[in-house]
Amino acid sequence: MDTLSLSKHANNFRITFDDFGKWDGPHAPLTARVLRITRPHLLRYKLFDVAEAAPIEIDLRDDESDIARQEVLTQIIRQIDDDARFTLVIETLDRTGTTVLERWRLLQCQIVDCRFDDLNYDEAARLQIHLLVSALRIVVSLGDSEVDLFKVGKSSSPT
Repeated sequence: MDTLSLSKHANNFRITFDDFGKWDGPHAPLTARVLRITRPHLLRYKLFDVAEAAPIEIDLRDDESDIARQEVLTQIIRQIDDDARFTLVIETLDRTGTTVLERWRLLQCQIVDCRFDDLNYDEAARLQIHLLVSALRIVVSLGDSEVDLFKVGKSSSPT
């Protein structure tokens, strides 16, 4: 009888922010504060039309240094002042956390909704920040295969 080993791939992931907040390169401090992130929902793309793409959800937890709060607010100000965009990379890792099984590169991203938890003296938990992020281009990689799901002004759908 064959046995099937089930590992928890869903719990092994790495997130990289690039050009987010006040940083010009990959932003490691914010990466460590990601609690949860959704991947693109392919069925919502309706023939890969960027206008129909559902936003990605990200939950961040701030710590005593308040880095997440500062970086999110800085990014929102940059978006308002300069239409600033950032890159987000979501990697699903193997059970050892060393090999990348799939990679989603979300390019030309902007925060489209930001919700901070309520202020409450009765709560001892750290602040959580809930973001919705939209991308103008998404590239997915699985092994050696790479697919550009959509770009603004270009439909990837079959005709």
